[in-house]
Amino acid sequence: MSELSDPRLDGTWARAWNEDEYIDPQGEPSANIVTDIWRIENDEGAWQGTHTFVRFPDDQGEPHVVLAGEGAYEGLTVVMTLLNGDCPNMRGYIIDGGVPEAEGTFPAR
Repeated sequence: MSELSDPRLDGTWARAWNEDEYIDPQGEPSANIVTDIWRIENDEGAWQGTHTFVRFPDDQGEPHVVLAGEGAYEGLTVVMTLLNGDCPNMRGYIIDGGVPEAEGTFPAR
């Protein structure tokens, strides 16, 4: 693990995932769909959340992870992007509250 710019993210990191490979009509791998759960724990509290992303055959894609705070971090949220799809190449923010909800509705058809 590389050094973190915020000590609230220092601690024990755990990640578990489930991944399925999808094949195109020509029988070639077209994408992997990955759903995983993240947890970071330290003496002050923890962060936890899940995300789903598509891994394309050319390894392109930037997974985005949202983790809710627990303990001393209750009410805070980590929002980060994994660069090159893997730890510890990431950047993000710790924000007060949660991520914004989508507003409005689509008109009925």
